[in-house]
Amino acid sequence: MTSATDRQWQRWGRKNPYFGIVGIETSEFETRWRARFFETGKVHMDQVFEHLARYDALPAGRQKALDFGCGAGRLLLQLAARFDSLVGVDVSPDQLALAKENVRTDSLRLIRSPDDLSGEAGTFDFVNTFVVLQHIRPQQGYLIIDKLLKLLRPGGSFALHFTVGDTREKRRRVNWFRYRLPPLHWVYNLSRRRPWNEPIMEMNKYDMATVGAIFMRNDVGRFGCSLINHTGYTGMLCVGRREPGINILPQNMEG
Repeated sequence: MTSATDRQWQRWGRKNPYFGIVGIETSEFETRWRARFFETGKVHMDQVFEHLARYDALPAGRQKALDFGCGAGRLLLQLAARFDSLVGVDVSPDQLALAKENVRTDSLRLIRSPDDLSGEAGTFDFVNTFVVLQHIRPQQGYLIIDKLLKLLRPGGSFALHFTVGDTREKRRRVNWFRYRLPPLHWVYNLSRRRPWNEPIMEMNKYDMATVGAIFMRNDVGRFGCSLINHTGYTGMLCVGRREPGINILPQNMEG
């Protein structure tokens, strides 16, 4: 059964996929923005691997990588140069079709849910998600983080982005109601001169203590986070590595 946010992103994929990804009207994308769009993917993924190196958390292997919420394949294209095989996950079949067009490699597999990988736990060298989880309500998002980390083999690395706060408390309260009462969202769209029935693009706040507990359960001890100002929301990009046993405190007091 799909969630409310899943259904919204399926609608974005059908109606205006590149606006849903990066705020660019799909009708303008090919003529003005394609090159820049993929350049930003390279800049971001280069930074991710610089962060992994800084925290001594680079993946031990380079066989298999996953991008959750892969959209049109902007980051998958960068991972193709670093890993032997790729998996792109996106709830929108229309976005997956774009990823297939944009990332032309036989090493790519495209699926709609991490649940489709339940038999591949412990086999990935790298899992990634960027500007995706904030659009998913945390109750579902925490489960996704847990599933992504369980896919990692020992020595496998991750880069997970999520939001932890809104710098404008009043906006956060108004949005809570707008996400759940469609007429409020219709008025919001019209106030921004957007189509009245344009899908919602939710921005949700995650609790870092809850994420930390998920890290602990999944043998993550070595990680680091960077703060990102994401249109007035406090974003967190966390990178690290799965290392079984690293979180166990030694109890032998005799040396």
